[in-house]
Amino acid sequence: MSKTKTKIKYVNNNQPRRRMTGFLHSSFLALGLVYLELLLQKTATNMHGAGRYPIIILLAIGTGMMIETAVGLLRSSKAKAVIRVILLEILTLWYLVAYFTDNSYRVFMDLSSIISGAKDVVNEFSDTLWIIVTAGFPKIVLYHIPVLIYVILLLFACEQRRRKLSVSVLLCLFSVFMLFIGTLVLYRNAESRAKLTTDYNYDTSVRSLGMIPSFVADIRYKLFGNPYEGTFIDNEEEQEEEAPTEETTETEEPVVYLRNEMPVDFDSLIEAAGSEKLKDVYRYLSSQKGSLQNEYTGLFEGKNLILICAEAFSKEVIDPELTPALYRMANKGIVFEDYYQPAWGGSTSSGEYSVLTGIIPVDLVNSVYSAVGKDLRFTLGNQLRSQGYYSAGYHDGEYTYYDRHKTHTWFGYDTWMGRGNGMEAGCPFTWPESDLDMMEYTIPMYIDQDHFNIYYMTISGHAYYSVSGNAISDKNWDAVKDLDYSYPVRSYLAANLELEYAMEYLLEALEEAGKADDTVIVLTADHYPYGLEDSTAWAVSGDCLTDLYGYKADSNPARDHNALIIWSGCLEDMDPIVVSEPTYSLDIVPTLSNLFGFEFDSRFFVGRDVFSNEDPLVIWQDRSWMTDKGYYDAVDNTFVPKDGQEVSDSYVDTIKARVQNRFAYSRVAHDYDILSMVFDSESD
Repeated sequence: MSKTKTKIKYVNNNQPRRRMTGFLHSSFLALGLVYLELLLQKTATNMHGAGRYPIIILLAIGTGMMIETAVGLLRSSKAKAVIRVILLEILTLWYLVAYFTDNSYRVFMDLSSIISGAKDVVNEFSDTLWIIVTAGFPKIVLYHIPVLIYVILLLFACEQRRRKLSVSVLLCLFSVFMLFIGTLVLYRNAESRAKLTTDYNYDTSVRSLGMIPSFVADIRYKLFGNPYEGTFIDNEEEQEEEAPTEETTETEEPVVYLRNEMPVDFDSLIEAAGSEKLKDVYRYLSSQKGSLQNEYTGLFEGKNLILICAEAFSKEVIDPELTPALYRMANKGIVFEDYYQPAWGGSTSSGEYSVLTGIIPVDLVNSVYSAVGKDLRFTLGNQLRSQGYYSAGYHDGEYTYYDRHKTHTWFGYDTWMGRGNGMEAGCPFTWPESDLDMMEYTIPMYIDQDHFNIYYMTISGHAYYSVSGNAISDKNWDAVKDLDYSYPVRSYLAANLELEYAMEYLLEALEEAGKADDTVIVLTADHYPYGLEDSTAWAVSGDCLTDLYGYKADSNPARDHNALIIWSGCLEDMDPIVVSEPTYSLDIVPTLSNLFGFEFDSRFFVGRDVFSNEDPLVIWQDRSWMTDKGYYDAVDNTFVPKDGQEVSDSYVDTIKARVQNRFAYSRVAHDYDILSMVFDSESD
C-alpha cells in the first residue's frame, strides 16, 4: 500500500504587511536625510535654499537610498537595524554641529575647520558646550526625530526577512537615478553650478544647496584640490593710474613717485617653474603693477609699532564720553570713514590671519596654521624684526589656543606669551581675562627698548555678554548700567571698557616714557560681535546686534563695518588724515609698509596701500565685494550702485575677475612657500 504525500500550501496573510514594513525600513535613511536637510534650511540663519528645494530633496533621497543599498547587503535584520540607527545618529550629529556652528558663529565650517577647532573649543569653552547642550536641548530633540521614530518603528515592526538581490539592485538603480536627476538639475542652473565650482565657498554652498553637495565638493577638493580656486582669469582689466605729484614751486621739479616693487625676473621663474599652477601665478604677479609711493611714504619711518587685534571690537564702542582714549586715537590720527573687518569664517583665527598677512584666509580657521615654515618676510612683524626691533606678541588667553605659540613666531614675534607660559603671573585667571592687567604687566618688558615691535591679541571683549557669565562685564557694570541699550549690549560695552582702560594706560605709559611721538598704535577687530546675535551658544535671545548698530545687519557691509585706528603722538597736532574710500583688514599691512617706508613688493598682497592710486576693493569670503562704485552680493548675484552711480556689466565682470584672481593668489600663498620660491631664486 503506497502512501500519498499531501502538500498543503499556506496563504500568508501578513505578506503585504511585511512588504510595507520592509519598505519603511529601507526608505528611512532617505527620509531622514530629507528631513534633516529641510530642517537645517528652516532653523539656521540666512538660508537661501528655498528656491532649490527640489535639488536638495532629490540629492537627499538619492544619497539615503545609496547608503541603504550598502546596508541591505547585510544578512541579519538585527544588524541592519543597528547600523541604520548608528548611521541616522551620525547624520543627526553632523547636522546638529552645522546648526550650532551657524548659531554660534554665523558660518558653516567645513569638516577640517571643525576638527581643527574642536580641541581648543573643548579645552577653552567647555562652559559653552554645556550651555549648547542644555539651552539647545529642544533643537537637539527636534533634529533627533528621525532617530526616535526609527527606534519606535523597531519596537513595533521589525524587519523580518532578508532582502532579495533584485530589490537591492532596484534600490541601487533608483538611488543612481535620483542622484543623476538632482545633479543634472543642479549643474544646468548656472548660478547653482557656480556655487560649487568657480565661486565655491562651503558656507555659501550649504546655505544655497544644502549639506550633501557641499560636503561632497569639500571632500573632493580637499583630496584632489580645487581646480577653480587656483584659476586666474585673463579678463581682469588694468587699472588706469596717474602718477601723483606733490605741489611744487616754479623753481622745484615735481616729485616722481616710484612703485613699491622689488626686482623679480618673472620670465625666468615662469621658464623654470615645475608646474602649470606656478607658471600661472608667476604670470599673474608679473601682470600686476606695484602700488605707487606717495606723500605719506615713510611718514612713520623708524618708529615703534604696537599692533592690536581686539576681540569682537566694533566701531560703536568708540564714544567721546564712555571711551575717551579710543575716541582720541580714532579722531586724532588717520581717520577711516568706511572700514570693514569681514567675518572670514566667524573665527578670531581667520581674522588675525587677514590682519597679519594682507592675504585672504582661504582655509578659514586653518589658514593661520599654513604660516608655519613659510617665508613671511612682508608681514609687519618680520619687516621690523629684520631691522633689529625687539619683537614680542602677547595674549591674555591660553597661549596655545589656535597653536599661536607655534604660528606667531613666523609672523615676526620672537616671544609669544599668554596664559600658561608667563602671562598668568601678572594677569590673573578670570573669564575672560583683563586687557588692562595684560597691558600693565607687559609694557615694562619693552618700553625701555630702543625700538620695539609688539602685537597684542586681546580677550576682554569676548562673549558671553552678561554680568554672571563675563567677569569683565561684571567689573565694569556700573559704568554702563543706565545706558539705553538691552542688557546684552550693555554687558558687551562693559566688557569693552577694559580695552578702553588698557588703551588709556598704554597712552599714559608712552607719554611718561617720552615715546608717544615715536610709537604708532594700530587697532582693529578680529570680527564683528557675533555674540550679540540670537544664539543658544551665547545665551542671547533676540537680535541685540541691531540694538548696538541701530539698524538691521542684513548684509555683509552692514554687519562688518568697523573701525581701524592708526594713531601716533606725532599726528596729534596735525589735521586728521581722512580716508573716505572703502578699506578693510587686508589693506592694513600694505598701508603700514608704505607708511613705515619699508622696502617691499606690494604685488604679493591682496590688499592695497590706501594712500596709493589703486582702486579700492573690499572682498568677503563668499566672494561678495565692494568698491567706491557699489556693492556686489555674490549670493544673490546683484550689484547695488553707490549714490546712484551707473556702472556697466563689463565693470562688474572685471571686478569679479579681479576677485577671482585674488582668491586664486591667496590659495597659492596658502599652499606654497611662494615668497621663498621667488626671492630665494632671485638671490641664487
